[in-house]
Amino acid sequence: SSGTSALILALRALDVGNDDEVITVSYSVPATLNAILAVGAKPVLLDVDLTTRGMDVKQLQQTINKDTKAVILVHAFGQSAFVDEILKICDANNVPLIEDACEAPFNCFKGKMLGSWGKFGAFGFYGNKQITTGEGGMLVTQDEELADKVRCLRNNGRNMDGRHFDQDGFGVNSRLNELSAALGVAQTMRINEIRERKQYIATRYQEELSTHVSLSLPKFHESEHNSMWFAHVVHLKPELSNRRDTLCENLANDGISTGKYFAPLHLQPFYQNNFNSVKLPHTEQLSRTGIALPYFNGLKDEDISFVASKLKFYLDQIE
Repeated sequence: SSGTSALILALRALDVGNDDEVITVSYSVPATLNAILAVGAKPVLLDVDLTTRGMDVKQLQQTINKDTKAVILVHAFGQSAFVDEILKICDANNVPLIEDACEAPFNCFKGKMLGSWGKFGAFGFYGNKQITTGEGGMLVTQDEELADKVRCLRNNGRNMDGRHFDQDGFGVNSRLNELSAALGVAQTMRINEIRERKQYIATRYQEELSTHVSLSLPKFHESEHNSMWFAHVVHLKPELSNRRDTLCENLANDGISTGKYFAPLHLQPFYQNNFNSVKLPHTEQLSRTGIALPYFNGLKDEDISFVASKLKFYLDQIE
C-alpha cells in the first residue's frame, strides 16, 4: 500500500523486532526511520557521502557490529549510493541489506537494477515519484521463502492457500488496490517516455546552471546508465547556506516553487531527544544548502530557462 509499508514488511519478514539495531541514514524522509520504530527496533543513524548523498561506506564499516540486525540503504533522489561496497560490508557481517529505492524505480548501478542488490528492495509510487499509482508501493526479493512470508504479512497473516483455517501468523492489510495497480502497470508501459523526458529536463538545467560558481549540480555516475532523478536538487556552496531560505522566498514571489530536501531526521522535533549526541556534518550541510527545483514532465524549455535565469539573478544579488 506504500513504500513505508514495504520497509516495515521487509523488517518483519527478517524477524527484526524489539530493541534490534537497524542502521540507516538521517538524510531521508521520516518514513525510513518510522519503519524501524514501527517494528520496535532501535535506529542507528549514519552520515552520507557528499557525492552520492548515500550512506557513508567508511562509517558503516566502523559502526556495523554483532547487534546489527539489518541495514537500510537509501538511494536519495534516484542516485545510487555505493551499493556494491555497502553490500560487501553487510555480507561480511552476515547482516541483510534492505534498499530503500522508493526514489529510484528503474534506475541502475553498474548494470544492475537498484532494489535488486540487497535482500529486499522497497519502492514507493506516491504522486510525486517517477511513476505513480496515486499512492502505493512494492517490495521485491529474490528469496522465494521471504516472498511467501511477505505475501502472508501484507494480507492479515493469511496464506490464502485454500484452507478454511489459513491464518498462520500476524499480519496487517498492506495490499495495493486493483485500480492503483492498473495505473502502475500503465505507467510502466510508458517508462521509456517518462525517463527520456526526465533526462531531457535535467540536461537543460545542467546547461543553464553549470557555469554558476555558487551552485553544485547533481550528476549521475557514469555507471548509473538510463537513470532518472526523483527530484532535481542543486546545492549552494556552504558559505551561502544562511541565504538559502531568502533565495527560496524570492523565487516563490516570482511564482517558482522550490523544496528544501531533506530536513535531517536526527534534528526533527519528534526524534531529536533520541539523537542529542549525533553529529552528522555532511547530512546537515546538504540539508542547509539544498534547493529542489521544479521538475516534472510538463516543464517546457521556456519554463526551465525562466527558473534558471531567476535563480542566477538572485544568486548574483546575494554573493
